[in-house]
Amino acid sequence: MPKVDLALKITRALSGVLISVTLFIMAPSRTYTDTLLIIITGLLTSILLSLFFDNYKNATSLNENKDMLNSVFQLMADKSDDFDILSVVLRNGFSYIPIEKFPLIWLDVLWRMKDSYHATIISSKDELDLAHNQLGLDIQDVKVKVNKADVRRVFILDDERHFSNLHQTMLAHKTRGLKVRYVLRNEINENHLMKPWLDKAEALDFSIVDSKYILLIVPDDDNHISRFRFTSDTKLVDFYKEFYKALFSVSKDV
Repeated sequence: MPKVDLALKITRALSGVLISVTLFIMAPSRTYTDTLLIIITGLLTSILLSLFFDNYKNATSLNENKDMLNSVFQLMADKSDDFDILSVVLRNGFSYIPIEKFPLIWLDVLWRMKDSYHATIISSKDELDLAHNQLGLDIQDVKVKVNKADVRRVFILDDERHFSNLHQTMLAHKTRGLKVRYVLRNEINENHLMKPWLDKAEALDFSIVDSKYILLIVPDDDNHISRFRFTSDTKLVDFYKEFYKALFSVSKDV
């Protein structure tokens, strides 16, 4: 490119010189004024040619830059959904978050969810009746009906009594269009196919959002729920996606 630019500059200069020489030869008189006008004409020719080529080059460069910017903007538009939900991750960090922040962040994540939401539920009826859980159910209802999202819930229950207490709640989830299943905790623990997952799982209470993000409610050393994580760690998401498939396969329809 530098060699091409040098050649163009030489060509422009020679063009001006050539025009000056031609006019000088053809001039009927060669007075001082005529000679000065010929020189000025040659210089103006060189300047105009330079302006023309520079403008052409700049226009071409501008079009190339415009095309590149359009490509970047299109890429950003294509990825806007990812940026949207990723902002939740960036805003709250990848480390453990106090459980007190869970309701607002969970509702924020649900609202931003586009395609799928696969979750387990380990809660009592009183907890599920809390305002943020009811609002979350309304959001999932909208996502299923408007976005055609694939929303699944697996209730992990302690025993048959727990099942009886939550039976109507599970049916209420199902009538909203959610795919609802349940499994008893001892059925998970006694299933040898589940052991590899249970040995490695950090938490049983988790949600997978759009197959890209995971929300984990993690018990502390005393088995109290005091913190949770929301992350896009690929290995962790892939692990829990497979874990969820296994849970869904051993669970029963309501």
